[in-house]
Amino acid sequence: MTEVQRLEELKTVNIKEVDRDKLPNYNDLISELDRKKENKMDVLLKESDNPYIYEDMGYVVKSVFNATSSLSYIDCTKQLVAKKAGLA
Repeated sequence: MTEVQRLEELKTVNIKEVDRDKLPNYNDLISELDRKKENKMDVLLKESDNPYIYEDMGYVVKSVFNATSSLSYIDCTKQLVAKKAGLA
């Protein structure tokens, strides 16, 4: 399996099937990405088994690129929190 095929397969992982204890923390990932000057995907692959899934504020988060969406990570998180609080 090529690296590209592996990455394509990792995109399809169901977040309900991941081991939460092995997920990297979002803040740690951002710090590592800011600190290192190498390719961001290389850093993510070194820090995580799956560069698309991480933990943030107790939630399992899956990053998915959607060219038709203009929502940022923060926008999506705000919507999630509002929905959980019954405000949306």
